[in-house]
Amino acid sequence: MFIWLTFEYFTVPRGNSGAYDPAEIYNRGQLKKHLRDVMIYIIYYLLFFFIYVYCFILALLKGDPINRGSDDDIVTEI
Repeated sequence: MFIWLTFEYFTVPRGNSGAYDPAEIYNRGQLKKHLRDVMIYIIYYLLFFFIYVYCFILALLKGDPINRGSDDDIVTEI
């Protein structure tokens, strides 16, 4: 992701206010390119969000929430 953001930063023509300058998107017909870039970002962040949620749920389910062991034992294996 760092390489992609660096590439985008250095490919912005001089005089533009940024990669997503609204006037430049519509003037030069770059809407399809920017739409593709936004979809790449959305897929990237959604993928890592669901990986995070999956790992979070696994971490919650790893311990025994009912504590079926004796009173002094902490059960950490299922």
